[in-house]
Amino acid sequence: MRSWLLASVFVACSLSALGSTSEDISNCGKAEQDRDYEKGIQLCSRVLANGKLGASDQAYVYARRGEMYRLTRKYEDAIADFDNVVRLKPKFAEGYLNRALVHMAQGDADSAMMDFDAAIRAEPDNMASRLNRGYARIGRSRWEDAIADFGVAIRVQPNAPGGYIGRARAHMGMSQLDLAMADFDSAIRVDSGGITAILARGDAFMNQGKTTDAMADFDRAVSIKPDDPIPRNERCFALARSGKEREAISDCDKALSSRPDFANALDSRGYAYFRLGQYALAIEDYDAALKANPRLAAALYGRGVAKLKLGESSGSNDMASAEKINPNIAPQMEKLGVVP
Repeated sequence: MRSWLLASVFVACSLSALGSTSEDISNCGKAEQDRDYEKGIQLCSRVLANGKLGASDQAYVYARRGEMYRLTRKYEDAIADFDNVVRLKPKFAEGYLNRALVHMAQGDADSAMMDFDAAIRAEPDNMASRLNRGYARIGRSRWEDAIADFGVAIRVQPNAPGGYIGRARAHMGMSQLDLAMADFDSAIRVDSGGITAILARGDAFMNQGKTTDAMADFDRAVSIKPDDPIPRNERCFALARSGKEREAISDCDKALSSRPDFANALDSRGYAYFRLGQYALAIEDYDAALKANPRLAAALYGRGVAKLKLGESSGSNDMASAEKINPNIAPQMEKLGVVP
């Protein structure tokens, strides 16, 4: 389904920021950029085992390895590395921010919020910290506090769309629709050639029941980046939700052709099959989505309901597990027609 229920605004600490020029350390960071995470973890571990690094270089390598641990869902290892980043560079916001993102992935919102706060104390104008804390506050319905964080982000980077999108979502939560749409429009204006703000506004239109306006935004995003799986997934979900399941499946198929392990697209296609009453196919997609992202509550809940539809009592266990991840998942899925 939607691929942005929380912000994903990780800002990597740069090599130059920490003053490292070592070839081995550079290779450690390059492996992360190339998404060769297992190789990167090995390279970073070898560099750390050398024991000859200064504090800044150690912090950089721990940060790189910690991020690769996070991306491979080795969360305890990631936290241990980010603990070292914070120990070595206590005034470096990204150490706290990255650890907060791990806590969020683990469902530990309280620990995440403490780290977001620490990141902002370290660097009050750090945009990534402000954006992520703003979204975390949205998750707790702390709308006005979220708006304050997004306001700082807008002041720091007025030509970046992230602050406007976040503030728009907070306004949506407060039913301040005019203010929300004004912010979405501002985000689209500054995001020249981009699709993030367009997709965000389309999602907002969809939630208001303005299907025609939503589809216009999703179509526009797909036309700008036809090979990008993210807008294809967004339109797939919107089409399924609008009762155009076959068209939805076609979009999801195209998204998955370029990114077969895209959990959100697998979840969206599973939802389309669910709406068609093809519960076995839905379960196949939900299984694949959960293999890619075990904490995807929508897929877990959807699989549970699909199992119940097929007379499998184990579906109740899936639904209960999904509610532990997201206590609001049942009413959210009910609005989508996913009910036993």
